[in-house]
Amino acid sequence: MTFPAETARLTVCDWLAEYCASRGDDSLGQGICHAVLAGGKRLRPVLTLLWGRRFGAPEHALREACLAVELLHTYSLVHDDLPAMDDDALRRGQPTVHVAFGEAVAILVGDALLTEALGRFGQIEGGDPERSLKALDCLQRAAGDQGMVRGQLLDLLGAAKSVEDVVEVHRLKTGALLSAACEMGAILGGASAADQDRVRRFGFHLGLAFQARDDLLDDVGEEAALGKPVGSDADRALPTLLALLGPHNCQLRVEDETALAMDCLDGSDEVEAEIGALADWLLARQS
Repeated sequence: MTFPAETARLTVCDWLAEYCASRGDDSLGQGICHAVLAGGKRLRPVLTLLWGRRFGAPEHALREACLAVELLHTYSLVHDDLPAMDDDALRRGQPTVHVAFGEAVAILVGDALLTEALGRFGQIEGGDPERSLKALDCLQRAAGDQGMVRGQLLDLLGAAKSVEDVVEVHRLKTGALLSAACEMGAILGGASAADQDRVRRFGFHLGLAFQARDDLLDDVGEEAALGKPVGSDADRALPTLLALLGPHNCQLRVEDETALAMDCLDGSDEVEAEIGALADWLLARQS
């Protein structure tokens, strides 16, 4: 299946390549580029870009916001792959940063990416500084101890025992950042409070659908397509929606959450129609 927002994705890829071109040639710079340029769907910055364009955000502001969310997401992957976390050796079809450059460099690569991510908002020139600060606050709340970081802790502790527990981990670990990626675009475009709320809800439900689909693919997907080992959650005896619900009901959960996300969209708007096509693509993705 063709990625429905390919033009937006290629724009994001160009911005990331420009960012990496200015990194140093030492192990830190090489490690950053190894992580950032490894490929991937670029889903989060694509959503930021599309929602920002929907509400007329300045392109230069969207560039920095897209870099911010993708650099932050990449930092989380670098640290998640560490031996003390998920201890994964493969990410997006290539050795993880700690395998390629060593554990100490991988930690520093993640630190650098997080710092760079939050600093991008200071690069936005002109425009409305209040919107930039609000977008920064949105991102750091999604990534911090009440968002992605807490979700990773609960995942590591194996604290989830029920469907509700697993959904809460998904909300924190995946849904919070996806929702923030959408909301940042709306904020930078000056969307109304009502529009920001529906954009936030769209991202929330899309994040839950995305993670439920990940649970399925971790069991039935192909390593070559996923770019990472399959069955890693089962190997670590982590409870998943797949384990708790079974394949059929897990896929129903994906479809239900996608439908809830789609209900938040204005089907008459051209950009939101493209966002809806992206949500449909994620429903059936194989990687």
